[in-house]
Amino acid sequence: MTYNKEVVVVGAGLAGSEAAYQLAKRGIKVKLYEMKKIKKTEAHKSDDFAELVCSNSLGADNLANASGLMKEELRRLGSLVIKSADNNRVPAGQALAVDRDGFSQEITSTLRKMENIEIIEEELKKYKYDSTKIEIVDAREVIEMTDDPVTAVKSKKDSSMNRTLELVKEGVVDASVSAGNTGALITASQLKLKRIKGVLRPAIATMFPNKKGKMLMLDVGATADCKPEFLNQYAIMGSKYLEILLGMKNPTVGLLNIGTEEGKGNEVTREAYNLLRENKSINFAGNVESTEVMNGKIDVVVTDGFAGNMVLKTAEGIAKFVVSSLKEEINKSFIYKLGALLLKPAMKHIMKRMDSSEYGGAMFLGLNGLSIKAHGNSDSNGIKNAIKVANKFAEMKFVEELKNVIDMENSENKTLD
Repeated sequence: MTYNKEVVVVGAGLAGSEAAYQLAKRGIKVKLYEMKKIKKTEAHKSDDFAELVCSNSLGADNLANASGLMKEELRRLGSLVIKSADNNRVPAGQALAVDRDGFSQEITSTLRKMENIEIIEEELKKYKYDSTKIEIVDAREVIEMTDDPVTAVKSKKDSSMNRTLELVKEGVVDASVSAGNTGALITASQLKLKRIKGVLRPAIATMFPNKKGKMLMLDVGATADCKPEFLNQYAIMGSKYLEILLGMKNPTVGLLNIGTEEGKGNEVTREAYNLLRENKSINFAGNVESTEVMNGKIDVVVTDGFAGNMVLKTAEGIAKFVVSSLKEEINKSFIYKLGALLLKPAMKHIMKRMDSSEYGGAMFLGLNGLSIKAHGNSDSNGIKNAIKVANKFAEMKFVEELKNVIDMENSENKTLD
């Protein structure tokens, strides 16, 4: 039987969860407001409902006393709390003690699945948004920044990272955006989405500011040890990236090296140079030194993941050093402060160009799906821009476009062979 009236339950603690469950079970529609999102205390460790924060014991469970007798009455009345406690019970003599995580997770899962319960995530109520475009997917585990990537991905299957990439794989969503553990995201993306047929190794591609506006560097961390063939393919994928994102036709490609001369570098870069020079599908401009990558002459810089990551982190470190040093010097003199005031608009513009959050994160190129890595320190602007980049690539069907390019390249190579 369904009732027309609606009951509002504020808080999904023990009492709130039980009340919502009992009402919904009897056909009454419930709006359950979860307050923990904005009123979380230091005692709370998760976002699950009915979290036990002080003790894992619910007290005596002996029928000879009032506490135990009351629990038995609740069992017979179909209490969700007692049922979940029994299902997650741990040895504790005559007391009813539970596995806290399992207990809370079972209650959360049960309530989320009930049709008569609408769970209002109070955090979202602070913002204006189109509710038809946001769906909350319950993910109960967290991959921490300190976790071992492979172990975490394989053991924490219910993490938001794993769940999101599964949705990409299943075609439920078009792209994944994460600011989490980079190693774990690389591992999970490759395990879930797999490489595009013909792609030798995936690469992480990220945008850099330069004199002309923007340039792309790849790889910056996915594959530390590269073969010449990998670098050649990175040039193809990077060129396609800029064509889709910026509408850039025939972007120039440079190979990161210790000198600009043709014979410079180690065996890998020398062989890669020859492959890139012979590659008719790219606009290869030769070797480029790290001091020249931002001069605006090169649009795509290809390198192995080790060197690329070093360049990326060094550039970030230098930018922070320059900014902090400038602030320190300005504060030494009133005249300097007046000068800084006059330069404020120009400095603001430069800072914006140097801000990594403006570039929308890095993409894992070469996978059967879109996976975007936002900076671990991303603010709301960084996440917004990462989502915008993901949306643009989804709309432009980038993965399908890249598949066509790789297929064409492989077909031409077979013909030449």
